Amino acid sequence: MNPWERYTTFKIKMRKIMNKYIELIGRNIKSEFISENIVELIKNKLFSIFEKEKEIINGMYDDISFSYEIKFLFNNQYSYILDLRDLTLNDELSTTIKIYLNQEIEPNYVENSYKLKLKIKEILFLFYEEIYCTYDFLNSQLCSPIYIKIHKIENKVREIINLEMISKFGINWFHQYSTDDYIKEVEDYSHFYKKNYREFKVVKTELTHISPSILLDLLKK
Repeated sequence: MNPWERYTTFKIKMRKIMNKYIELIGRNIKSEFISENIVELIKNKLFSIFEKEKEIINGMYDDISFSYEIKFLFNNQYSYILDLRDLTLNDELSTTIKIYLNQEIEPNYVENSYKLKLKIKEILFLFYEEIYCTYDFLNSQLCSPIYIKIHKIENKVREIINLEMISKFGINWFHQYSTDDYIKEVEDYSHFYKKNYREFKVVKTELTHISPSILLDLLKK
């Protein structure tokens, strides 16, 4: 299979799993790691938790970003694809990591995905002062079947609005343009989440906890 066929096959597969992912963003780089290509440092650090079938599927440069797409196994049997990107926006460097869930979702896979998410969070914290979680497909797996449908719609609305606002105003857009009441409401829920998931108490999860009603109200303003 030539490189173009491999890339095309990968993209077809990615479309099938594109909604099953976890997204973490590192922001505010630590001074000792100032680098034009911090994604290389993170990639090398991540390789320590990758096992057999590790494969760089695609690497790409452009004027503002650098990306890797990596297929690997975690704990020797759980398959994932990682999309790892550097992005410079308004002269600020950030790194986005999407963890695509690359096999059937079942309890053991969900448990290992949480462990993988935790490890990647710890690696990002070596390089960045702030970590944001902007999307987590696994959250819906913990809900009742009826709520899953509602949750998917909410997630999609939240994702679309967040992506648009981040691209225009940066990752900290909500705190810059929201009201004190809305910020308090979102932060209160985030505190509840972090209390129950202590490993992620240092991750800024506010963007995944903004209700669609708040987002739509802010857009009107």
